[in-house]
Amino acid sequence: MDKFIVDDRCGPLPIHPAIKAWVFGDKIGATAFSNCCMEELFETYTPKSGWKKAVGPQQEYYIITPAIIALVCTLTHSKSNLYRYFLDNVAWYWDPELEVVDNEVGTKPEWDELWNQCPEFRNDLFFRFISIRHENMDFLRKGVEQYLDVDDGTSGLGQKRKRSI
Repeated sequence: MDKFIVDDRCGPLPIHPAIKAWVFGDKIGATAFSNCCMEELFETYTPKSGWKKAVGPQQEYYIITPAIIALVCTLTHSKSNLYRYFLDNVAWYWDPELEVVDNEVGTKPEWDELWNQCPEFRNDLFFRFISIRHENMDFLRKGVEQYLDVDDGTSGLGQKRKRSI
């Protein structure tokens, strides 16, 4: 079974099922499950030194498309760890030569549609571009931990716990 699925909202490029799984885990308060999904997404969408972009089942990481961002914006809000992760990744890897974010010249119509559909993401991205110019460390050095929720141990007891959505 292929590890990745194609979602009709994400066009012809694959989307990792952990995106929707993270949303599901967050909605039901399954912190450990959501964190596991985030770790998988971090490994899949965050390039490591020497990785090369490829399309297909042999690829080492998947590129971030406007359709994936639209899906994240549709399923979460701007305070969620999933949203923040993709916002940071798009900001850090916007350079077309890095081949992490699908922002080649031919994709302008898709990005324009995203900016119209998700103006909050567009605005957040502009501010993120400005803030990363002043940071000494990139978000990768901090690792996936900055996108994980802390489980307070009350799971299943009906008590409040931290949730992203």
